[in-house]
Amino acid sequence: MVFVLILYVTIAIITVDSLAFDEIASAQDYVLAEAASPVLGEIGFKIIAVAALISTFSAINASLYGGSRVSYEIAEDDELPHALTNQLWNQPVGLMVTAIATLILVNILNLESISTAGSIGFLSIFALINLVGYKLASQIQGVKIMPLLGFTLCVFALVVLIVQQYSSNLTGVMVSGVTDI
Repeated sequence: MVFVLILYVTIAIITVDSLAFDEIASAQDYVLAEAASPVLGEIGFKIIAVAALISTFSAINASLYGGSRVSYEIAEDDELPHALTNQLWNQPVGLMVTAIATLILVNILNLESISTAGSIGFLSIFALINLVGYKLASQIQGVKIMPLLGFTLCVFALVVLIVQQYSSNLTGVMVSGVTDI
């Protein structure tokens, strides 16, 4: 985590140092590629753009396979419909359901709405996981303050995100309300 934190802060510093704020604002969807241009030229822009695409594909792949495996395991414990234990092409059927739902959403929503819905979903899940960690701290011989702090910060970030996005991206907030249920 420390490495990732240092990496993100370094990238932010380099980006702000390389570009003026108006350039960052105008290139918000590809700002890292734009920040590489002054130093590495057009080839740097292309390398960063391709790396961003590969990173995005990797995250999508991990989310699809991870999510379908989780739903499969929970269905095996009879906490989700048993139909999710069926397999299609040697993969849990939840993978196909998730892939189809994802394809529908990415084709009808803009990127900001998808990002907002995803962020609200992840913050909600992290908050609930921390809450469960807090409630089970004595059983798992854990320290109660860490999951309580995690829960509190996730809820705070969630409220700030919803309030901030409500005025500028109501669609993303509404989609997260429907998809996160």
